[in-house]
Amino acid sequence: IIVAGHSFSPWAINSFGERLIANLITGGTALFVFISGFFFHYIFYKNFQYKSFLIKKFINIAIPYLALSAAGIIYHIVLSYPLPHSENLGTNDIGTLAKKITMVITYLWTGQIFIAYWYIPFILIVFLASPLFIQYIKLSTQNRISILIALIISSMLIHRPGSIQIPMHSFIYYIPIYMLGILCSMHKDAVSRYLEGKSIVLGLTTIFFAFLQTALYEGHGNFFKDDFFSYNGIDILILQKTFMCFFFLSLLQKYEEKNIPILQLTASTSFAIFFIHPWILTIFHNTNALTPLNFLPGLIIFLIKTVIVIIGSIAIAYLIKLLLKKHSHYIIGW
Repeated sequence: IIVAGHSFSPWAINSFGERLIANLITGGTALFVFISGFFFHYIFYKNFQYKSFLIKKFINIAIPYLALSAAGIIYHIVLSYPLPHSENLGTNDIGTLAKKITMVITYLWTGQIFIAYWYIPFILIVFLASPLFIQYIKLSTQNRISILIALIISSMLIHRPGSIQIPMHSFIYYIPIYMLGILCSMHKDAVSRYLEGKSIVLGLTTIFFAFLQTALYEGHGNFFKDDFFSYNGIDILILQKTFMCFFFLSLLQKYEEKNIPILQLTASTSFAIFFIHPWILTIFHNTNALTPLNFLPGLIIFLIKTVIVIIGSIAIAYLIKLLLKKHSHYIIGW
């Protein structure tokens, strides 16, 4: 879903139905955040060691991010492509050494060198804040739920950060989704029982919120806002993605004990797909590689593009794994 949300171009999304579909696809990061929160409790909480946890995350996430971001900066400079978002970030002038250093720090802090890379500075802050989540887990159920509801309402008002991806803004926006993942792990059996047989209801509720967003707001996709404290409408997307998390839980728990190779493949390579897919999309954009498909409708190009990017990301991940073996996680997190 994240890859699809980044692959819209050149699909011109105009009609109500197209905007509805786009609203369902975009914002897939919330699913990633939910999964991360779920596994924080499910895997790490029982024997949590803050230092070893951070070291593991630094090796598997921060090091690949630093390596690929540095490669991305070099890619744009060497091939004379404009640095992404240079006007907003103030990186259009890198003449002096000081400005070059500032440019590197800016891209590493905001993750704006590639689409999707903003997620890494954000999730590293989440991992640094792990002691807060340990305390959250220790609260009473009533307090945990009250905090969660309050934070979701807050997220609906503050929206995601706009033209400049400020990690702390993203942290405050997505933190209730992370906590929701934690709660679902803590009460996994009860949640599973409750969700059993409710896939259709949850799916229709997800579509309802996407329909509501499409009817009430022009355009499509995520709600963005630069000014943290200004009012710019109610973010309905976060509610939609909350129900989408439950929809997928209810759907996938039916296959929890079954061996489904395509799901295992996608799960095992998920972070590698995340790291690699922006490279493929950037190269497609800079080389016009998909121009031969322009005779097709935009929606069809979008679907083909999404499939190519996912398969290509998995293939490149396996190639890197083959070449670097156990050291591949330093580059692609897998």
